[in-house]
This record gives sequence, C-alpha cells and structure tokens, in this order.
Amino acid sequence: MQDEGRKVEKLSVLCEISLMRNHLALQNVANVPYRLIRNVLMKLKVEHLCKLEETNSTLIFEDEEVWLELLKKDFPLHVQETFVRKKDDICRFYLSFVESHNPALLEDEELIKNLLKYAVRKDPNTYKYRIPSRMLYFKYQDEVLRKQELSTKRLRLRMQEIQQEKQRNQIVPLEDPVYCEKKTKPVRSSLADRSDLFVKSYKEHQRRQLHFKSGGFDITRRPVKRVAFGGQVGTALHTSLPSAPVSPPPAFTSPNSKLTTSPTVPQKRPSSPSKVKRVQPPSIFLKRRKPQLPMVPKNKSPASTEPKNKKTVVVKMNSANTNKKKSSIFKTPSPQEQILKDSEHPSKAYIFDSTHR
Repeated sequence: MQDEGRKVEKLSVLCEISLMRNHLALQNVANVPYRLIRNVLMKLKVEHLCKLEETNSTLIFEDEEVWLELLKKDFPLHVQETFVRKKDDICRFYLSFVESHNPALLEDEELIKNLLKYAVRKDPNTYKYRIPSRMLYFKYQDEVLRKQELSTKRLRLRMQEIQQEKQRNQIVPLEDPVYCEKKTKPVRSSLADRSDLFVKSYKEHQRRQLHFKSGGFDITRRPVKRVAFGGQVGTALHTSLPSAPVSPPPAFTSPNSKLTTSPTVPQKRPSSPSKVKRVQPPSIFLKRRKPQLPMVPKNKSPASTEPKNKKTVVVKMNSANTNKKKSSIFKTPSPQEQILKDSEHPSKAYIFDSTHR
C-alpha cells in the first residue's frame, strides 16, 4: 500500500539529477538537446562549458541565458544590453565557431538558417540586433588580458630603467684619481632688469664679502702698540730687576713750623732697545701758579703806590736745611721769594733763623 502511494519520477528527471550530482565528470553532450541539460549547464564554469559546446555546436545558439549569468558573475560592471545595426558580425561569430568545431553541420543550410534566425533577432523598440552574451564575455575577457599585458610591459620597462639607473649611479674604483673644480655660475653683468631691493641686497653682500675676505675681524690677532713705560707693560721680563726704594711724597708744613725736604733721586727704568722712549711733558700738578699782583696805574709812580706804614716782610727759614739740595718740586719760587724779588726795597726785608729763639 505504501509503494502505491509513492510518486515515481520520470526517467529524464532522474538522469538530470544524476548529472547534476556528477556535473564535473561530464565530458560529452553530443546530440543532446539543450532543454534536457539546461540545469546542468547552469552549474558549470566557463572552461567546462566551452568544452561541452565543442562536442555539440548547436548549444551556442540556445545557451544565451547561461552566458548571461556568467557575464553577471565575472563582469558585473559591464552587464548591459548592447546593440548593433548590422547582423553580419553576429552571424560571422556563430558560423566561425561551427566551422572550426563541426564543419559537417554547414552542409545543412536550412538547419543553419533556422538556428541563426532563432539566435539573431531584431529588437522591436530599437530596431537593432542584440549582441549575444557569449560574444560580449569573450570581448571583455580579451580587453582584460590586453590591459594585463600592457601593465606587465610597463612594469618590465620600469624595472629596466631602475636597473640602468643603478648601474649609472654605481661606485666604480678609478685607477687614477680625477679632481674636478667646482664650476660657479657667472654673475650677471647687468642688474638693470632687477628690482631695487635685489640690487641693494646684492651690493651689500659684495661689500660684506670684501670686508670679511680674510675671515672676519679677530681681536686676538690685532697688533698691540704699547706706549706706557717704554712699551714694557704686559710683557714678561727675563731678567729680574732690582727694586728701587720708593721715596715718600714731600710734606708741606705750616709757615710757623720747620720746612723739611728730602732730595728725591729719579729712578732709571730699563728701556727696550727696540723701541724709542716716549718723552712725556711734566705734570701740571708740579707747577705752581704765580700770585696775582695788584694792577698799578700808568699815571702814578711806584713810590706813590707804597703804603705809608709799610711793614717789614719776615721770612722764617731753617738755617740747618738751607744748604741741602732741594727737590725739583721746589725749583719754582715760593710766594715769599716772589715777593722779595718784586720788592723795590730789599733792605726792609729781614730773614731770621728760628734756631736763635
């Protein structure tokens, strides 16, 4: 009872299921109609499909949907309907395939006409002939291969250029060294076409180059001219000179006290034989100014200028130190001596010795 209720599949369906399970082992489909193996062909790849079409040339006129699926899968950006005005190229495509794989089929002209009429149809909207998907697939495949070949060729040429550049830049040992001078660019003779700012900066640069031609100013190489003390300041003496005693400065006392002076001996300093000793003028602090005397009118005589009660001028000096040699400081006459020289009556001047008190 159970066997009577089970539905038995047709033999063609069972064969199709077996073929689909073992589609990779399919090698020959000669004299098999397209409607029986349609589902099997939908599972095949391009290489396998082309081999089966070679065994049965009539499949290319009917397997348009199979190639359309392959076109969508491999070239998704180029899936569009393409039309041409003339059908000669399409007919030539089919006939060349049949001629190369099954030339005996061309003897039946009526069969070839029916197959071409079924495959090549005019579109009612555009009135053009649609290019089959199989033809477009191989066209796109050829374009991809051509692009790959071009890219490979460009890559090969680029690698050759890089290799040649490496060979040119390679360091090669030379037997004799070659010294090349650096070539400088010639300076433009005319600056008329330049801006004022450029001309100014260029001239300033030339002046700076002339100024710092010897490397710039170096203070350590500056020549030093020594003048003080015969040019021996700052130089090391090889011989030790005896130290001369330093005399104290002269002491000035009041007029009522004793006037004591000590003679000073000028020290002789060693002079360098290579340098000339500079003669300096005497210091202004060693000179004494002369006292200013009252102006005498020209119409009066000198006697009238003398006061009636003229007092005697007393100069006190130490007799013990009068014979001593005075220092050069006292070569200038003192104010008292100057009064004695200018006085007209020297008899009225008396000198007393302070020792007789």
